[in-house]
Amino acid sequence: MIHVSDALVNTGSHGKYTLQLNTSCYPIRGSLRRLIFHRLARPAMILIIDNEDPAINVLANALRISGETVRVVDNTAITLEEVRDLRPNGLVFSEGTGAPEDAGITVPAIETFAPLVPILGVGLGHRAVGVAFGGSVSESARDDATGAVTHDHRALFEGLDDPFEVTSDSAPVLLDDEFPVALQVSARAENGTVMAVRHRGFKTSGIQFRLENMNPAQAERLVSNWIDTLYDIRDGAFDQLQLPSSTAPSSPDSSSNSGSAEETAVYESDGKSMFDRVKEQEEQRSAQEQNAK
Repeated sequence: MIHVSDALVNTGSHGKYTLQLNTSCYPIRGSLRRLIFHRLARPAMILIIDNEDPAINVLANALRISGETVRVVDNTAITLEEVRDLRPNGLVFSEGTGAPEDAGITVPAIETFAPLVPILGVGLGHRAVGVAFGGSVSESARDDATGAVTHDHRALFEGLDDPFEVTSDSAPVLLDDEFPVALQVSARAENGTVMAVRHRGFKTSGIQFRLENMNPAQAERLVSNWIDTLYDIRDGAFDQLQLPSSTAPSSPDSSSNSGSAEETAVYESDGKSMFDRVKEQEEQRSAQEQNAK
């Protein structure tokens, strides 16, 4: 890779570039729009809503391929207002366990922000995209979606092998017979299982499989394709956003009095900004990684 101070250099390999400014070198991949944005303005900010994914750092690191800023926050530690105030260029909803409806702010956030910013759902996040637009999820986990995946060569899958191979964890899937009209299937497994979806009008996509379960080069291209969409956001998109009157993430006990004071403290009265809470969670994850080594 060529490094030239304060310059853009085309390495001649699959559109990859290197940008070095102020002694910091950022590997830039993708469209000219993204290169110019990095050169003249700032990297995009991606907010990951973590659905208790044990491999959340793998996902976060994959999204940093072009120097984008990536923040991670738990799905029960943020409100819609706070997401709006962060003004992310894109939202990612991670893998996790359980039903999409029980994943904190995930489904309401997809419903609220899909018209404004690009969204990528992974695993549980993918199924949450389906639920947010009226789809249904299988009651039991299915482990037969491993193997070749065929796709429509559009959006996320532009430039990927067809088919490409994935290994898929046992998990529920979106049901074909109750598929929402707002979405279209963009990839399927050999047995017909829905492996990816795309909204017909919004820049919202979901993939059933984890990125680490793909060939690394294929995963990088998929991520790069999605990141390219982050630089098309309309200025002032968040300013006209009308939020529901109550946007705190729901919990199993939210209908009862027990625990309500504690929940209020978490979302409204802890005296910390969303930026402080995101920073604290990132520091905690970093400490956990160091302790695990």
